Amino acid sequence: MEEVSQHQKNTISKMDLEEMLMLNKFLVGRIKWKRSEEASRMKRRLSFGCEVQFEDNDGKVVTGYILKTMRKYAQVEVGNQTWRVPMHRLTRTAKTLGA
Repeated sequence: MEEVSQHQKNTISKMDLEEMLMLNKFLVGRIKWKRSEEASRMKRRLSFGCEVQFEDNDGKVVTGYILKTMRKYAQVEVGNQTWRVPMHRLTRTAKTLGA
């Protein structure tokens, strides 16, 4: 991820509180929209048995298989555990269960 440029920092530092709150609201909306788009795109690529990877809460890359896809989340079987993972956090690998 890129750092905030000096120009962006200068622009933001000149804003009053109301302008910063409006900018924050806009940015949060854009982030939600982008995550929703990523989730939709990923859901179209996933089905039962697809191998996926994601980063767990400790920053470790975990590999598992899709059990179920929902609107925003997928159930991923990792060993004998089932994880509920946001779609936008998943990366599909080449393997499929049973193939």
